[in-house]
Parts: sequence; structure tokens; C-alpha cells
Amino acid sequence: MSTLDKATVLRLMDAVWNERKLEILDEVVAADYVRHDPAFTGEVRGPEGFKQYVMAMCTPFPDARISIEDVIAEGELMAMRWTFTGKQSGDFLGIPASGKELTLTGISIIRTRDGKIVEGWDGYDALGMLRQLGAAA
Repeated sequence: MSTLDKATVLRLMDAVWNERKLEILDEVVAADYVRHDPAFTGEVRGPEGFKQYVMAMCTPFPDARISIEDVIAEGELMAMRWTFTGKQSGDFLGIPASGKELTLTGISIIRTRDGKIVEGWDGYDALGMLRQLGAAA
């Protein structure tokens, strides 16, 4: 299989982000994977980098949930519109725990090759996120 289908990616996103079954990433993320997230300062490469990214996003929001609203796929590319929700109870990107609820919407595009995810791009309202957490006016 050269690409991942929508149903598989939806199950994967739920298992990884909502159930924290990070071991799945070893099977579906390519060794040369790279993630592009403009607000995340660390380099995200390979399955281990993806795991660290998930934990960096979810540890400060232990009740974090991601819901996939829409998926569009063509060939090796898939676009997902998502909503991330959670209450901040730990430091996040230098922002002390606020106890505030966050609702963040965004779009991610992934590229697959040989049945594995090889690249990802994220776009979301970073300023809105900072405002919700009390870190920006």
C-alpha cells in the first residue's frame, strides 16, 4: 500500500492523541519523518520525535482530546481539520500552568509514502491559543 487511507489515519490519530498509545507511531511513522510546526521550537524527526511532540503537547494538558472534524485525501497527501481541547495544568511553551481551558482549532497536512507518514505540517491560531492561556492580550 503506497498511502494510508482515511479510516486508518483517523484510528491512528485517536489512538495516539486521545489514548496516548504512542507505540503505534513506531509502526506508521517513517524513520525520516519530519514535522513542521511554527510554534514548536524543538525538531520533530522520526517516530521518537513524534512521540516527544505528542507528550510535549499533552503533558501540560493531561485531559487533552483531539477531534478530527474533516479529512480530505488525495494521493499521498491528507488534510485534517481538527480541534484540540484541554485544561492547562502544567508549563507549556514557557507559559506557567494557568488552569484555563484551551480550545484550539487547526489544520494538519500529512504526506505518506509506502504506508507510513513521512512529513507533517501544522497550522493553527497560535495567538488565540496564547490569549486563552492568558499569555497574550
